[in-house]
Amino acid sequence: MRRGTPLVLVASMLVVLGCGAQTLPQRYPSRPPSGMAVARAEEDERACIEVAKRATTERAWAYIGCMVARGHTVGVAFHVRGEPTYLGVTQTRSHDAATISRELENCRRSAYSAARADGGSTREAIVDRMEGSFRGCVTPLGYTVQRDGAPAPAGG
Repeated sequence: MRRGTPLVLVASMLVVLGCGAQTLPQRYPSRPPSGMAVARAEEDERACIEVAKRATTERAWAYIGCMVARGHTVGVAFHVRGEPTYLGVTQTRSHDAATISRELENCRRSAYSAARADGGSTREAIVDRMEGSFRGCVTPLGYTVQRDGAPAPAGG
């Protein structure tokens, strides 16, 4: 009986990890480029979920990189004082998905560091510093950024 327990645990973990990739579209909301057919947008989302499932690095960044590479605007979340702010990222020149993942992750990390460096402040001031730092980092790399509201509720 004890010998079977680790297999059950491993199988359970694989199921949970696979299901986790399914929630990426809700955690990182996106908008397709203007004029893209709904069927194509849904196909891109399914394909990027599959990319994330097979990722050898952070699944969220694999998903985001894949969607941005396909022309979608994706909300990169910045959590400040327990509340997310989404910065929608779109590429202005073509990048491969791995490059997008790496560049956006590095710029997001830098933006968090910049916001912390100034010490305490209001939530809005912290978000403004992070957005400015993030925008300053990604714009020269070939991306645009716009601040989005909270993502639409799942299923609607």
